[in-house]
Amino acid sequence: GVVRNRVHGDRTGRVTIPVNLPRDKDPARAAAILVEQASRHPDVLKVPEPRVAFKKIGDAALELELVCFVEDVTRHLRVQSDLNFAVFAALVEAGLLPLPGPPPPVDIPGLDRLGAALDHI
Repeated sequence: GVVRNRVHGDRTGRVTIPVNLPRDKDPARAAAILVEQASRHPDVLKVPEPRVAFKKIGDAALELELVCFVEDVTRHLRVQSDLNFAVFAALVEAGLLPLPGPPPPVDIPGLDRLGAALDHI
């Protein structure tokens, strides 16, 4: 089977929350919000304290990842869900994430010629 804990009897579980931030936003401010939200959750351990990894400066987004731990691995999914709700709301409130809406249109050069060709078929 899959081994999830390194020490027999250790029920500690890890929770990770990936966040893609628009490139024009402040990743340090977002990281502080992520840690604050994790620290507020009653099931998140204080030691080791929650931390944020700045994983990638992408073409479309800055990729961050919140990592924190829970005492009992069986609480992992509930805590992950709670944190996703809290992190999303806090980042939107801070103006660091836009409200969800339709995706922006994608302009692919040459696609109009393909559409015209398909119209003749």
